[in-house]
Amino acid sequence: MKEKIKWIFLGTGGGRFVVFKGIRKAAGYLIEKDGRYIYIDPGPCALYEILRKKINISKIESIFITHKDLDHSASLNVIVEAITEGGFKKRGKVFLPEDALHPEPILFSYLRESVEEIHILKPEEIIRINGIEFHISPYHIHRDVKCFGFKLPEYSLSFITDTAFDEKLFEFYKGSENFIIHMVLYEPKENVDHLSFLEMEKVINFLNPKNLIITHFGMKVIKANPKDIALNLSKNTGINCIASYDGMEYEFERI
Repeated sequence: MKEKIKWIFLGTGGGRFVVFKGIRKAAGYLIEKDGRYIYIDPGPCALYEILRKKINISKIESIFITHKDLDHSASLNVIVEAITEGGFKKRGKVFLPEDALHPEPILFSYLRESVEEIHILKPEEIIRINGIEFHISPYHIHRDVKCFGFKLPEYSLSFITDTAFDEKLFEFYKGSENFIIHMVLYEPKENVDHLSFLEMEKVINFLNPKNLIITHFGMKVIKANPKDIALNLSKNTGINCIASYDGMEYEFERI
């Protein structure tokens, strides 16, 4: 049997109105391998969704912050406090961009002493987290914050978080068969660095995936129904496109 990882979609909401009206959760994702977890982007609903899933918090060994926006990092301190049992047990590793610590840190100073390691992410570096090889992207195009996605080549999987479309950036992601892509907008908006449904066929044609999971939906995407959008993309491009939902789990096999 091939080795697998499980991607758990704790929350699939993106954009202020969807998140703060509670239409969908903003809780980020877990990557589970061999009973251990990497937490990607613990947003405002993180602790509640972990408890609701009955996940043992002590099994969360690493936290990865793609960028410091609140819907991606608001519960970072809460999760670190939980896995270190209030700082009494030195546990966990935190991976985050440089501007998440300077000049305005999103991780409290007393909690920085509680974790085993804080790793400042660098463009296009290769690191191992919980036994998985992460290839960190170049900087995403996302306003004035440092923002990273990543590839997991062992699983032919790429994760494209918040960004505008840019061919030079997206060249980094080419070659993966499986993609998880943030699609906040229904249509492009000037000076808003997020991907939209109306751009997604162009993105698909450029990346040539076999499987695509869309997630991190804004209000207009929710109103248009993500399932219908995914069916439309599958029909028009011939790929397998899935609309994520809060609590969804999906497995990826090692190649």
